[in-house]
Amino acid sequence: MTVELSKSRENLVVLVKELDIKIGLIYRWHREFLDKREGRFPGHGKPKQTPEEAEIAYLRKAFMRANGIQ
Repeated sequence: MTVELSKSRENLVVLVKELDIKIGLIYRWHREFLDKREGRFPGHGKPKQTPEEAEIAYLRKAFMRANGIQ
């Protein structure tokens, strides 16, 4: 969302003051957004997992349930 706002604004200084962030952060987010549009900002705070990472997470949960670990 901030990257989109930065594209629509002519004056980034005003935007960084509104958001109370450093201007370098907007440039970094913009660069990351352009580097990898789909995977960089997956939403809802959940990072995208590779199939292997998803399997490991599933197996860890199953192991913990089977052993009564919470």
